[in-house]
Amino acid sequence: RRYYDYYMALKNQVQEELSEWSIRAEGVTQRPRIGAFEVSLSWECNGFPYRVTLFSKLHTRLWPKVELIVKSLASLLPRPSEEVCIRVVSASNGFKAVADTHLLIQDPDTLQVVHSAVTDAQGVASISTANDLYAVRAEAAGFE
Repeated sequence: RRYYDYYMALKNQVQEELSEWSIRAEGVTQRPRIGAFEVSLSWECNGFPYRVTLFSKLHTRLWPKVELIVKSLASLLPRPSEEVCIRVVSASNGFKAVADTHLLIQDPDTLQVVHSAVTDAQGVASISTANDLYAVRAEAAGFE
């Protein structure tokens, strides 16, 4: 019964905290090894299977801490991205759109460029990026 309780706790917490992902929790179909409670992340990419063990009761001889397993899983999965639209206008020119503006999206701590884009004729650029804080630098001809 204890195995089932841990399995259900893990399954429920994964579904609750990582709902943006399509995650399937599966139990074993054959009789497991005595003392085993193994948690792995499995996926396929370009036809090749991959597997990472997140927790092994056989290895640790401890019951899992569900919160730590979910935290490990969340750290392995790429963060979901969102489409962000940026519109560049000139405040000194009646808030008209500024086309061909080069946008540099930077990590605010390191100023490393993580994305770049150029605005269209309406002064708009779209960037698909993780939900986070960024520094944005805009460069356009005729503007300082």
